[in-house]
Amino acid sequence: MFDDIPPQLWPLIVLAAAAIVPVRYIIRHVVHTPRWREITLLPEDLGWRTPANLIRSVAALVLLAALAIFIFTPQAARFAQSWSFAALVLAGLGTYALHTVWRGLKDGHIEPMSRGMSWEFSREEQPKRFWVSVAWNTLIGVGMFLALIAGSLSESRDSCAEVDSEGEARAALPACNTLLAEAEDPDRRAMLLAARGRMHHWLEEPARALADYSAALALDPQDATTLHNRALVHEQMGDAAAALADYNALLMVQPDNPAGLLARGELLHEMGAPDAGIADFTSAATLEQNDLQALANRGMAYAWQGDRAAALADRARIAARAPGHPALLRIDTLLALKAEDQPAALALLTSSLQAEPDDAWALMQRANIYWKMGEMDLARDDDDRVDRLRMQYEQQNGR
Repeated sequence: MFDDIPPQLWPLIVLAAAAIVPVRYIIRHVVHTPRWREITLLPEDLGWRTPANLIRSVAALVLLAALAIFIFTPQAARFAQSWSFAALVLAGLGTYALHTVWRGLKDGHIEPMSRGMSWEFSREEQPKRFWVSVAWNTLIGVGMFLALIAGSLSESRDSCAEVDSEGEARAALPACNTLLAEAEDPDRRAMLLAARGRMHHWLEEPARALADYSAALALDPQDATTLHNRALVHEQMGDAAAALADYNALLMVQPDNPAGLLARGELLHEMGAPDAGIADFTSAATLEQNDLQALANRGMAYAWQGDRAAALADRARIAARAPGHPALLRIDTLLALKAEDQPAALALLTSSLQAEPDDAWALMQRANIYWKMGEMDLARDDDDRVDRLRMQYEQQNGR
């Protein structure tokens, strides 16, 4: 029955209920203005009608309206799924429970949280129930704060293990440093060092990432994920030989790692060893038959080599399973370039960019053709578009 009701409706109802009091005050404040009151009526006590109360009511209403708008935003959805929301609820409940205890001890009356607001016990008239209620509310309050502490420690560990953006990495880095300072077990230190290395990687600090990855691998030399990550950092820093050594070590640990084979194949191709790269692409394509990336890379490598028959064979395999795959255009373009048919390659790229204006690969290839043809302005335009796309990607991915 409630499946079709937006989840935002429930907090909206709570906010609407909370808005009743300030709205009523504002209406009363306006209605009871002395300027509108007939002089024949008896004097009215307007001690409650003050500018301070009006300001507080208006501010409360504005805050509630802002919250009502906020709950429909993507940020609110992420907040509701985050630990911060749970922590806020636990802290609020714990604070309220302990506040009822403090107020009960002060006033001699308490409402046990388990019974609702309609039950109230007096210390003088119902001492047993009063003290049981004090103990119960104290237990709830302390329990909420213990859950908050335990959850915060767990979140600290989790935040050090997994990040998906630069912002998360920056926020989690202090937690990683703290956990590392306390960790003595070698396996745990290796895990935390690798995690901190990923933070530095996200933050575009390759030297620090490399240091952490290397320290982690000194403790756990067979950590395939960290070997892969360190290889990526070596590539970023321009050390192809070190990257290749890490990919080789990774594939010694996990010979059937398709991501490692794919990455090593790309590196070997860039290093001028296309046959070795094609061998890795073939192995990766065999392992991951549902993923066309290795097959696409192999087809493009064949095209770069000028092996038209092999390139077209891979192109046909890709087209049969994914007619719109970007590798199809790339293989055709590379074959045209290999045949020194620049007009054909240019026509292919231009046609593709009309359908997909943000294809960075097509823009880069077309810019190269324009440079060779002496079309300097057109080449610069395409290079500028590639730079803008790169900046947009970095902003969207927090890099």
